[in-house]
Amino acid sequence: MTPQIAAIEALAARHSLNIDELQAWGKTFEQQADYRRFLRLETLDTHRHFVAFDGLCINYAVNWVESIEAHDDKDIVRRYATRMYPEATGPDDRERLISGMVDDLRNRIIAAIKTGTLTLYNDFMQPVDISTAAQTADALPALTGNGNAAAQVATERADDAAPGMAEATANTATRRVGKGRTSKMDAVIALARKSATDPDDTQSVWDALYKLADSKDRPAPLLGVADGSIKWLDQNEEGEVVKVLTKKMLRDRLSRAKDRAG
Repeated sequence: MTPQIAAIEALAARHSLNIDELQAWGKTFEQQADYRRFLRLETLDTHRHFVAFDGLCINYAVNWVESIEAHDDKDIVRRYATRMYPEATGPDDRERLISGMVDDLRNRIIAAIKTGTLTLYNDFMQPVDISTAAQTADALPALTGNGNAAAQVATERADDAAPGMAEATANTATRRVGKGRTSKMDAVIALARKSATDPDDTQSVWDALYKLADSKDRPAPLLGVADGSIKWLDQNEEGEVVKVLTKKMLRDRLSRAKDRAG
């Protein structure tokens, strides 16, 4: 992954996509995608026009796979997994199909954002200019020697450049603090790291966090586990929204936190 793509993906993880634009884009492929149907529970605002990129791919994949599982054909998941994503890995056909779809969809969306086919929107539903992140990421690796650090700095500069963000961000539920961002999940992840065998190892932290989410006495904002991912409750200016955390997302969070700690 190039620093530019990494920067755009990191920027996308903090922002949203317009569901109507996503739906129109999905109809351009040979295998058309119905984002409005499969992401109906993940839209952010009362007008149901926006969906967070963070969790979009796993939510779409899980909902899509559940829809085909409703068919009488009990072999349909295996055939889809073998035909669509023969190189995907997973403990069973269902997980291979979901894993392949998540990776494929994420790569397609990031490529569409890079070319301007899809637009990112901030918490105030304003378009985000990705050019700052992309240009900064291209220039930084030679200076930092660290692609992840380059992506982090690039996304911070892009956030700083967003119109109206400097004054408005202080009022958001998930807000910028210094060089990072806090969310309801940060405290729970910190708790999981304390109980993990190795607080710097993604798998160790994931195991601890998954155990917390799957327990009867799970702390807020955890909602439980489903399909190998962790569900949690976030909040924005419009109200509450259910999000999904995967091991890949946790790895990215830990990596960004390590880069910020420097």
